[in-house]
Amino acid sequence: MPIDIKQFQDQAKSRVYDEVDERQYFFILTNGKVTEKVYFERFKHKLHKGMVLNVEFKNKSPDGLSKFAERRLRNQSIVYDEIWVVFDKDDFDCFEDTVKKLSNGNKFSVAFSNECFEIWLLLHFCDINEALNRVKCLSLFKEQINLHSIKKKYSQSSQLKKQANINDILDVVEKSGCREDAINRVTTWQNNMDDIEFCKVNPSTTVYKLVDKLDKAIQNYQE
Repeated sequence: MPIDIKQFQDQAKSRVYDEVDERQYFFILTNGKVTEKVYFERFKHKLHKGMVLNVEFKNKSPDGLSKFAERRLRNQSIVYDEIWVVFDKDDFDCFEDTVKKLSNGNKFSVAFSNECFEIWLLLHFCDINEALNRVKCLSLFKEQINLHSIKKKYSQSSQLKKQANINDILDVVEKSGCREDAINRVTTWQNNMDDIEFCKVNPSTTVYKLVDKLDKAIQNYQE
């Protein structure tokens, strides 16, 4: 598959062009400037040389992200194996339509959260048995971080979204939370939904699907 020479110049120079490129190329597009972007960029530390992961932030609505992904697909200099669009419901009226549009095609995969990305992180510590708006979710998440953090305590939920704090917070999630528990909790939710569209449910998240993809790709290259 073609490589962007500018971005991967050293790799391209050493590459034999008549050989098949067996690397896996992931592109993640998100409208989460801090938490989501940093969360997925942290996977880069685990990557084998057989994987390439690009994470890009765009300050757009879910529909705007979808349109940007379409343009990127038409004009891309790298042929990505997986293109993921990651966004929250928040107050966007276009949320459900965008989830359906992206889910019904075969060009993109979608990792959405209703109401916010922190639902996925909170599930690493506990189950959620009530509908949550962003304020309540961040408050519960702050409680869990303060409960498990030995470095720093946070007095305000807004501190959880600060660039200077996010790596410390994600360290707590990774070391004290359990990703397997989070996946089990959300898949149990989804299995119990019957015919209800999961994107209409609060709380809900499909971030685990993207995380599972990355984990398996990393594991496969390590074996």
